[in-house]
Amino acid sequence: MDFIQLFAPFKLILNISGFWPQKNPKPIVEVRKVFTLLVNLFFCLSLSIQCLFLRSQIEEFLDVLTVITPPVAYLFKQIVFFGHSGAFLTLMDFLKDDDLVSIPLQLRKQISDSLQVAKIIGVGYQACCTMTILFIVIWPMFTEHQLPVQFTLFDLGDFYAFMYLLQIFALANAAANSSSLDLIALTLMCIVKGQICVLNDKIRSLGEINASKGHGAQRVKYVSGCVLHHTKIIELVALIENVYSQIVLIEYLTSMVVICNIGFQLVIVELASFAFLLMLTFLVTMLCQLGMYCWFGNEIMLHSAAIRDACYESDWIHSCPQVRKMLLMIMERSKRPLYLTAGKFSILSLNSFTSVIHSAYSFFALMQRMYGKSTTF
Repeated sequence: MDFIQLFAPFKLILNISGFWPQKNPKPIVEVRKVFTLLVNLFFCLSLSIQCLFLRSQIEEFLDVLTVITPPVAYLFKQIVFFGHSGAFLTLMDFLKDDDLVSIPLQLRKQISDSLQVAKIIGVGYQACCTMTILFIVIWPMFTEHQLPVQFTLFDLGDFYAFMYLLQIFALANAAANSSSLDLIALTLMCIVKGQICVLNDKIRSLGEINASKGHGAQRVKYVSGCVLHHTKIIELVALIENVYSQIVLIEYLTSMVVICNIGFQLVIVELASFAFLLMLTFLVTMLCQLGMYCWFGNEIMLHSAAIRDACYESDWIHSCPQVRKMLLMIMERSKRPLYLTAGKFSILSLNSFTSVIHSAYSFFALMQRMYGKSTTF
């Protein structure tokens, strides 16, 4: 199977801004990269200053903070991803390894099913991102705001159109590139999950190999291939962890801040308003983003833990001692399930998802209490 072609759409998007890693990038690619970085930097810096000026006006402050937090997070993700360009290229080359791509035809459905799920979720996630950006862009049409993101540091005058276009470009670029990075991670995790499912089925199919006298070498060769396949999967997870660990940590922190702010704003805005629709769409997008990482990280843990069960379910009892020893090696290693982390601080799982939501709710409750006291006085 050719896994590299799965990343073609994301490569196209990241190439437009010059951030798809290349060994020898052309000068025009470097120009696009610097231009995109400077635009995002200017956008984030100007609106961060705006936040400082609005810190005494809680509702306006949260409006700006909620919208600019994802672009600021993307800026950091961009820098981290650029810093791991070499590791990412190594990861892409590793996906061409014969032990990963040489999958028996009867087992390819495991990979296909996993990737199909990733495709459906990816389309839904990108649709949420597109709707959120669209609602932010048309925000001034339904409110008294002049720009998608409030900017009152000085009178724009003749620069109004420039600032409007700058905000649209920066928001759209951040959404497109950030979602592409997320979907690359999603695809990689689905590949890992599919590879583990293939390995489990291969181990369970040991009984189909003739174990009679004179044919024992076939089983030894077959299980040796399973051991090698398991080793390659472990290496693949380590490579993904190296590239994405810090990026996922940024996602965790971003999700906590944005979900908390959106929850607070949903309480104070009118139910039948455009602001409520925008915030609700934004909330769904952030939950989907965080949920993708945690769900598929959890799937990797569960399926890797099932490798030991697959060894028990194989025809080990009728195998030679050499085969049994190799199966024992696989079982011992599978006692430590494979997993990905957020900056080495938290394992990607459904438990970590609920922890982030719980933390966001705690901050939300604190903000609501403080807001109630401020409005009382």
